Amino acid sequence: MITSNLFRGRWLLTQLLVILFSLLVVRNTYGQQPSRIYVYDGFTATVNSNVQIFPSLTVHQTEPEISVHPSNPSHLVASANIGENEPPAGRFISTSAGSSWYGTDAEPTADALGDPGTAVDLNGHMYVSYLVDGGGIGLSKTTNLGQTWEHRVTGATGADMPHLTIDNSGGQHSGNLYITYRGTEGSINPIYFMRSTDGGDSWISIQNISGSSGFTNANGARIQVGVNGELFAVWNYDAETLGSQRIGFNVSSDGGATWGTPRTIFSIQAIPPVLKSGTSRWAVNSLPSLAYDRSSGPHRGWLYVAWNQKDNPPAGSDPDILLSRSTDSGITCPRHRWCCLRR
Repeated sequence: MITSNLFRGRWLLTQLLVILFSLLVVRNTYGQQPSRIYVYDGFTATVNSNVQIFPSLTVHQTEPEISVHPSNPSHLVASANIGENEPPAGRFISTSAGSSWYGTDAEPTADALGDPGTAVDLNGHMYVSYLVDGGGIGLSKTTNLGQTWEHRVTGATGADMPHLTIDNSGGQHSGNLYITYRGTEGSINPIYFMRSTDGGDSWISIQNISGSSGFTNANGARIQVGVNGELFAVWNYDAETLGSQRIGFNVSSDGGATWGTPRTIFSIQAIPPVLKSGTSRWAVNSLPSLAYDRSSGPHRGWLYVAWNQKDNPPAGSDPDILLSRSTDSGITCPRHRWCCLRR
């Protein structure tokens, strides 16, 4: 049953607050903001003042990522691009639920670039992924809250826009690390997937999960782990095309060893991929975000996809953020049960 209230329940409210916090973790150039109170559907939450996690007056900090320890929410790891023109990835840690931070803007390795990702496993081990020279993907790992870091290279080639996640389901695939990325070699530009079953020491099973013929220029993949260790992935097809684009979807039921057949779950009317103002340029691709309800509530197992578009109802003539959901984990639900609502 589809209802008009998409954010019912504590879990979805928590996810919203995590997103709001992630927008605040980089350097705040406008000064401290007062605490704000949000009330929705009977729930009250306070978003505290902005925190400069690693202030810098000499470099730009952009594209932040943040992850929370699954059983100790006081421990967080964050990363961001540092500087411009092939920026490395900074590494920042909090043991005080985000009220104070320590870390470094220094590049993890001499060949490290940007596009960071973060993850924390059930043991509190923290991971930061990033691009490296030559189109590879690097991974830094700390088992002691950042006192020391180990560095690995995953073996990917021609990679762009990697996304890191981890299985904390407690099941047979628990502890597995997963990375999706866009391949830039050749004319198809698919979404590739690879996994590690030993804490990032080695990587196996590099697979094309977005297809080939008729499925080109994929970008912006996001992956979520289900309560039973199943994997769900979304991305954008035709990402370099202005206007009509598609959201792709695929599922793995065996921890990424094999994947199903990729499919388009709906078409979108994308906004221009780059906005220009004078000499400034901002990348604003209509790339999807993905969330999965792991709670024990009535919406357990539901999938949520958000993206931006315009000139295609329910979006208006200006860019709007849209949300779509599947009530059966997207595995057997027919396309028409993805319900788009303008928020």
